[in-house]
Amino acid sequence: MYDEENKENPSQILIDYCKNRIRAIDDLRDELGPNDKEIIYKVLSGKMLVDNEGI
Repeated sequence: MYDEENKENPSQILIDYCKNRIRAIDDLRDELGPNDKEIIYKVLSGKMLVDNEGI
């Protein structure tokens, strides 16, 4: 993100995406415990599906 912000024409969409992803990771870190390894793996690997049933 630092590199993108320092470009002559930075992509605000990419910067916003990165900031939102960092915010989401911070939220997860606050909510998840050490026994939530499967959820952590799914989120970080991009295999997490969002549905109405929850986790």
